[in-house]
Amino acid sequence: MAGPGSENYPRLPLGRIFDAPEARILDLLFCNEGLSYTRGEIAGITKVQEGRIDGYLRSLLEEGMIKTAGSGSGASYAANHNSKRAACLLEYVNETIRSNFEAASRHSRR
Repeated sequence: MAGPGSENYPRLPLGRIFDAPEARILDLLFCNEGLSYTRGEIAGITKVQEGRIDGYLRSLLEEGMIKTAGSGSGASYAANHNSKRAACLLEYVNETIRSNFEAASRHSRR
């Protein structure tokens, strides 16, 4: 089965409308609620250049969209569900996934 980072994996909701590494990072974290990832895992899954990942993560942390646990190379990152802005984006992502699932379900019954 194809997963994030696979050539066959469909673009996720935010990545579809925003062609930015930050959107791919948020898609990963929002679509995998309750999970956290290291910077290396995020870079590998989202195909963001490892040399640039720190800047994107820093920007998302400053905006309050993500949170971190730990520090240094052992730090892990997750969506910040206490952020109102992140919650709004998460609602968009979840609604898009539900809508796509319902459309696929209707299509498969034809």
